[in-house]
Amino acid sequence: MKPSPGVMIEDMGHKIGLNGVDNGRLVFTNVRIPRVAMLNKLNDVNSDGKFISDIAKPSNRFFKVADRLLSGRLCIASMCLGGMKKVIFTTIRYSQQRCAAGPTGESDTPIMTYQLQQNALLPLLAKTIVYNCGHILGKRLFANSEGREHEIIKTLCVIKTHMSWH
Repeated sequence: MKPSPGVMIEDMGHKIGLNGVDNGRLVFTNVRIPRVAMLNKLNDVNSDGKFISDIAKPSNRFFKVADRLLSGRLCIASMCLGGMKKVIFTTIRYSQQRCAAGPTGESDTPIMTYQLQQNALLPLLAKTIVYNCGHILGKRLFANSEGREHEIIKTLCVIKTHMSWH
């Protein structure tokens, strides 16, 4: 249960909110493995040292390897979208029920009627709706990705980063 000489195993460190995800890295220094022991599901190296792949284009090989990462990006975007919807719904609902002093001097005016509150919340609602449309596009691209590899990589990378930031 200890690394072999020349092998370093390192945890990626604390991940805010995702510490259950077990990310790490392996570093090999002057380590040789037999050619037949390589992890070669998609590509191989023959006994002469020649690289062999059934996937001709390097970009398509990358897409095939990165496929699992792309589905993860889509899942992260889904989680963020769910959080966005819940927060914006709860905030708008609270703003419609929470009353403040109105024209009568009484606390009888929902704070959502004030332009300052609308200006704070409605752009966030609009962004959430747009991100929802983008997420639907991302899911459709992912489900029908044949021949659109570059488009799906770009789209899912953008969707995940923007939704996470929002």
